[in-house]
Amino acid sequence: MAAEPPRVFYRVVRTDPPTLWDCTSNEERGRRPRRQLDAAGRRLWRGLSIFDTAEGARQAARTTPGLGSFIARLEIPPGALLEIERTGRAGHHTLWGRPADVHRLVVAVEPL
Repeated sequence: MAAEPPRVFYRVVRTDPPTLWDCTSNEERGRRPRRQLDAAGRRLWRGLSIFDTAEGARQAARTTPGLGSFIARLEIPPGALLEIERTGRAGHHTLWGRPADVHRLVVAVEPL
């Protein structure tokens, strides 16, 4: 029986190679939301924005240039101690996990 392949996602990052900061949620960075968040919004604030295609990540970076100038490819193996949920628009997901665990999943980085 073949092993289950890793799930692949993409994240906009500021540096190549990415740092732990690139894998840290807004909440853990100490950032304050611009507006009051409900429980669902606070949950998303604790997670990381990821996309199921590199093009989705590129579009996010073009829309919000402050996100970064690189796209990191994350390969998430089956059984990883992370939570991933489809959130927001099509192709967007939120990932919850420790920054060091997420950082280890980066397998490639490309410029925008």
